[in-house]
Amino acid sequence: MRVLLFIILSIGLMACSENNSQGANNTTTSSSGYSESTGSSGPIIESGTKYGPMKIDITVEGKSGGSAYLIGMYTDQNYRVDSTGISSSGSFTFENPEGIPSGLYFVIFQDNKNFQLLIDQDQKFSVTTDRNLGNVQVKGCLESELFYEVKAIEAPLNNALSAVENQLRSTNPNADNYANLKSQKDRLLKEKEDKLGAIFNKHPYNLFTKFKKGGKNPVVDFKYKEDGETDMVQYLWDFRKEYWNDVDFNDARLLRTPVIQNKLKQYINKFTVQHPDSLKISIDFLMNNVMESPEYYKYFANWIALNFEPTETKLMDSQAIYVHMVKNYFTPEKAVWSTPAELQALDQRATEMALSLVGLDAPDVVSTNLQGQKKSIYEMKEDYIVVYMYNPDCEHCQEETPKLKQFYDTYKDHSLGVYAIAIDTEDNLWRDYVNKVGIQSWVNVHDPTNRSIYGKYFVDVTPELYLINKDRKIIGKNLKTFQVLEMIEKEQEKKRK
Repeated sequence: MRVLLFIILSIGLMACSENNSQGANNTTTSSSGYSESTGSSGPIIESGTKYGPMKIDITVEGKSGGSAYLIGMYTDQNYRVDSTGISSSGSFTFENPEGIPSGLYFVIFQDNKNFQLLIDQDQKFSVTTDRNLGNVQVKGCLESELFYEVKAIEAPLNNALSAVENQLRSTNPNADNYANLKSQKDRLLKEKEDKLGAIFNKHPYNLFTKFKKGGKNPVVDFKYKEDGETDMVQYLWDFRKEYWNDVDFNDARLLRTPVIQNKLKQYINKFTVQHPDSLKISIDFLMNNVMESPEYYKYFANWIALNFEPTETKLMDSQAIYVHMVKNYFTPEKAVWSTPAELQALDQRATEMALSLVGLDAPDVVSTNLQGQKKSIYEMKEDYIVVYMYNPDCEHCQEETPKLKQFYDTYKDHSLGVYAIAIDTEDNLWRDYVNKVGIQSWVNVHDPTNRSIYGKYFVDVTPELYLINKDRKIIGKNLKTFQVLEMIEKEQEKKRK
């Protein structure tokens, strides 16, 4: 299934790299070469648009010989655009008669030193720099000229801002110097905003403006509790709410810069609490903002689904996110880049996962034990039950089973039971394994057909360990043995409150 998801993503990437018209209906071509919407939403700009021919003459003073590479990107994928040798005088040229898509490019040398170029319509230009790449001068490419001009403007302001913000974080709002520090921060922010604003207003639709505005984080004031302590929960909520405000989802050129992939990773992995309920809120907010932006929708849907594919994350109930994504965003009407067969396979897998998510009633299993008797999870009397699915030949199972046995032997008198289900194995191998590792005191069952557990407890890879409480609710899954006691203690703490 993971292969299938990668196929879907690959199809999406190939489609996005074409100069196609998806999402650009009702457009007219402006004199600037952009495809401008006849509505009120502003220019719609696709990521694969090329402006040829491309010819970049570069001179690195003090460098002699070797090779240089021009590297482009699409979302989190990098690719080589061109490579060439460097002359004895340090000069070389990248050329492409068809031009290259708008985006951020890296000029990389064999020693891994590099500098960046922001390229859009101006694709015939020159660059000079020193061998340390510390002073890059661009002529003839407005986007790159603005890129390096603003870097020079921002450097001293950012250093000053960082120093003031560090002092603010460690200063109580009631302190005498707090107001002065806040005033310094506001003044520096205003100075930076004014200087950048002048450039943005002069070049509103330029790639540089979209790149720079989209990449910045929102400026959100800290909120404080009554005792003066910083209210980080409120701060993060405000921060997430404004996080995407300056990203133009009509401009897919940004997908060929680091802006979107970096913001997406930070938004999901850093600025959202890693709990299914919180993640669903953040995901839905983002996906609803890109419903009318096909390239962004395609990338976000695929990236999030892959990020929470159960084998690729340590989030305990990643399946809840995976199911949410597939059921809501990989529908025939929305995931138009995928085939019906691919969508059906994704939906079937999500449906199987959906039956055993944390918080749901634990499905009962009735299967055959070593004595040929039918044994049910629900007939067990212990307060907590570990549902353990394993295969005797599984290497990781052979490591985990002894750990679970040791844990069980320690806590079995504290109302803990194990319902162990052997999967995809032969009867004699199962029996030999139970005796070999000494787990006869568990409820051990085996169904050669796997019918007794099909559609009940989802198993992606073995071993798979679920934890069920006294109310026969699933309170943990995808667990390691050392996490079982932690989950029990957390639940008992909740009940005491």
